[in-house]
Amino acid sequence: MVRHPLAEARSQADAARTAWPDADDWDYSSPRTHCEALPEYTILAGTSEPFYLYSRLRGMEQARADLDRSA
Repeated sequence: MVRHPLAEARSQADAARTAWPDADDWDYSSPRTHCEALPEYTILAGTSEPFYLYSRLRGMEQARADLDRSA
C-alpha cells in the first residue's frame, strides 16, 4: 500500500466517503494468459486474513491502537 485509506477515519461516515477502486478499471485478461502459458503450476486463491487487510487499510499502528481501545 502506498497509503492507508482508512487511517484517519473516525466513523462509518468517514469510511463511506473514501474513494474505492472500481473493478472495471482492471484488465483481467493478463492473469488468464499467464496461467494458460504455465499449465504445470498450481493456481492458489481464496485466502482470508482479516487483520492483515484491516491493518493495510488503517495502518499497523492505528490498527493496534483500535484493538487496544476495543479490549
